[in-house]
Amino acid sequence: MKSNYNLTRREARNIQLFTLGLLNPPVEAATKESVLQTLKNTSILQIDSINVIHRSPYLVLWSRIGDFELEWLTDLLKEHKLFEYWSHAACFIPMEDYPLYKAFIDNKDRRDFVSYEKWIEENSEMIKKIVACIKKNGPSSSATFTQLKKADGLPAEASGGGWWNWRLEKVALESLFYTGILTTSERKSFQRIYDLTKRVIPKEYRKKVRLEKVYEELIERSVKHLGITKKEWVPDYFRLKKTVAYPVFEKLLKQKKFIEVIVAGFDEPLFVHIENKYLVEKSLKNELLPNHTTFLSPFDPLVWDRFRLKELFGFDYQIESYTIQSKRIYGYFTLPILYNGRLIGRMDAKAHRKEKIFEVKALHFEKDFVPDKECLTVISKTLQEFANWHGAPKIKITKVEPEQYKKFLLHNS
Repeated sequence: MKSNYNLTRREARNIQLFTLGLLNPPVEAATKESVLQTLKNTSILQIDSINVIHRSPYLVLWSRIGDFELEWLTDLLKEHKLFEYWSHAACFIPMEDYPLYKAFIDNKDRRDFVSYEKWIEENSEMIKKIVACIKKNGPSSSATFTQLKKADGLPAEASGGGWWNWRLEKVALESLFYTGILTTSERKSFQRIYDLTKRVIPKEYRKKVRLEKVYEELIERSVKHLGITKKEWVPDYFRLKKTVAYPVFEKLLKQKKFIEVIVAGFDEPLFVHIENKYLVEKSLKNELLPNHTTFLSPFDPLVWDRFRLKELFGFDYQIESYTIQSKRIYGYFTLPILYNGRLIGRMDAKAHRKEKIFEVKALHFEKDFVPDKECLTVISKTLQEFANWHGAPKIKITKVEPEQYKKFLLHNS
């Protein structure tokens, strides 16, 4: 079917920036309700524990709503307006979506589900004691079970192995979490506090939903959230198996849920959800104008699919936290810099909270981008706002590439 729409790459990017909440800066002060609504707008908020600056979920929110109180997010979890489970990765998810993920649990249809079940079976005695302890004593952290572990004759430092080298009790808790027996009731110092799922998730959300309907819902949402997408980009949003996602996508395409658009530089059509058709028309009329400057988490929905990011935005990006220091090019936890619809560089930063210093360890502009005075002024202002939000208002810039911009950024911050 021939498309009625022909877009430039810039017009296509603006659609995706709009649907992901990054086209324009916030116009109102953030509230706890805007934290919840922002999360609902993308369905999921990826969790990561790296805290050289504020942790990733907070960064994703700040990029969209500006300054907010960090405890608002964890308050929403404690109030049971959110829950945690595996989606794109470990994520905060709106409570009303729990039935979708319960379907994955009921059907054992999530990554590594069988291996978690096997671990539970092989460590059944330990599992029984942990569940009994939580049932009797209430919500617990992994530290709660140190004495239980010693009573079983295991050394306190015993490890369950694996990528994170978790202690055995942590492996047990995560296995119970993944298989739906436990869930997160709250977080303290950002550490999970586990409780029985039936005591945390309201009964009305523990209903059964057919897995087929779940796939259709998540594929539709992926296309909506991405704004404009190749078929190949769709499964990654909720980390669905391609063997399942593609047939569902084709089914929805036949049902005319999506429209095709031609984007310059792509050899095949891209797709837009029919409900977002108006965005295509607005973009063609130059009514989607990007004017937002911000720093993005490495786990922001805009950038977490590195292939999509490179194909649509021309930004070649990898997080180097898991790369040995000698092989890092840009830094440990680099944040892509968004400026008026373009990704123009990346910044590696560290908040020295006690000293109230925000250090820019390295800031690199893309080789094909030369910032003018206006751009540098805006970035400097945004950097100061970012530092203030971290409670570290004194800015220290260790390295800028090219070096000539360092004094200007410091002078205007």
